[in-house]
Amino acid sequence: MEKGASAPTSSDYKRVDKKRRAAALQIWKSFHTCSAYSSFHGIPFLTAESRFNVKVILWIVFLLAATILMLYSLGAISSRFAARRTYLTSSYHFPKHMKFPAITFCNINPLKYSAVLTNNMSLEQADLFLAYLSNTIGVRSLPVSFFANFAQQYDAAHGGNNTLFQDMGHTIEDMILSCTFDGRPCSVQDFTTRSTSVGLCHTFNPNGNLTSYHVSRPGSRYGLLLRLNAEQYEYFTSTVSSAGINVFIHDHNHFPHIGTHNRLLISPGVRTQMVITEKRYRLLSPPGGQCNDHVTLTHFKSYTRESCLIECETQLAIRECGCKAEYMPGSTRTCTLNETIYCLVPYQHQFQQKYCDCPVPCESVEYNIQESYSRYPGPHLLGLYNVSYFLQLGLFPIPDFIISNFTYPNGTIVYYVNPSFTSSHLSATISKFAIYYDALEYIFSEEELQYTLFRYVADFIGYIGIFFGVGLLTFFEVLELIYSLFKPPSEKQ
Repeated sequence: MEKGASAPTSSDYKRVDKKRRAAALQIWKSFHTCSAYSSFHGIPFLTAESRFNVKVILWIVFLLAATILMLYSLGAISSRFAARRTYLTSSYHFPKHMKFPAITFCNINPLKYSAVLTNNMSLEQADLFLAYLSNTIGVRSLPVSFFANFAQQYDAAHGGNNTLFQDMGHTIEDMILSCTFDGRPCSVQDFTTRSTSVGLCHTFNPNGNLTSYHVSRPGSRYGLLLRLNAEQYEYFTSTVSSAGINVFIHDHNHFPHIGTHNRLLISPGVRTQMVITEKRYRLLSPPGGQCNDHVTLTHFKSYTRESCLIECETQLAIRECGCKAEYMPGSTRTCTLNETIYCLVPYQHQFQQKYCDCPVPCESVEYNIQESYSRYPGPHLLGLYNVSYFLQLGLFPIPDFIISNFTYPNGTIVYYVNPSFTSSHLSATISKFAIYYDALEYIFSEEELQYTLFRYVADFIGYIGIFFGVGLLTFFEVLELIYSLFKPPSEKQ
């Protein structure tokens, strides 16, 4: 106790106790007054009785039970809201014009027999090299130096400039025999060629130009109709166990990731018809969804997950090997075949997509395909396919096994169909392909939250109202109670 300070007396304690009792009494009166007129169900019954009795006990039990049920219900809807589940709503749209998708063709045979021989390369070495690129079982056990001679021979002949697939792959001029689109003739100029991880590929409608590549009518006559030459007589590698042409249908804004993208196969000797159904998706971005449209790519104009993965793989390849694969985008130097076998291929076999931050795009287009097949050409058409037919229409370079020649004494050479040539020979190399819209319509699917914030708030207040009869105006009752408890003493007198 400080010097000069007097000790508290009993009267001081009495004054403090009196103030405390007055404050407590004021609080009780405020609570009693508010509860008597409260819209909270059950609260008025607790204060209506002047003493504690059975009726008050029962109302306390009822209120506790209601509180427990209310808390359980609020916890259930809170868990549902936190789960952020979504669903897709779909609607049909019927435009007057439809953009035609990009169609990419790749012969499943990566290198041509004649091209390998023209470049003075060994067929056996080329076959094993392709098996090594595709990570074929059995070839993995061979030492990398086994392919060194093939790589060094190619690099020496091409000055280290690796354009293997472009030099020896199936060109668009080889593959396209005839072409029509939307009822009008088209040509190889309507295709864009680029190297991929599986060889040389060619894309129709690469830029999605709405003026040139749209359809205004459904049906096979107004789609893309092609007669294709698979050039099976150019096959030699053991890595290919069948014959045909891979086809990819995709949005014109991106190039498909050939290594992982779904593919369809056009078989020689078959007429393949594909009916397109277009679906457009719009997904939710965080926090409701997981899509992200704010990723900027260096080598692609628009974002797709496939393009992002290719760009990521390219960056990692440049970092590891100082060069990139033939199919990778950018101006960085392409790896020589020697660098490919010693660095690039071992790295690519170990590459994992988890190293890349490639989120799902918020908007995308998907094409569903229904296929049907028939034999092509029919045996009754064999008589039409003679030498003059091929030469006059210029459909494709005639394979050696189809024609023979006879020289007259005066030096005149006559070409004729080889007597051993049958429809099975023709079926082994050519096919017909048609892809079109069956109807000018598309399905638009939009992702939405199953349980929105507005519904959550409405249910939250609703459950409180169910158990306690609480409404919006009850909030003002609580404010009035708080004000009465803390209002200035001058107002309390």
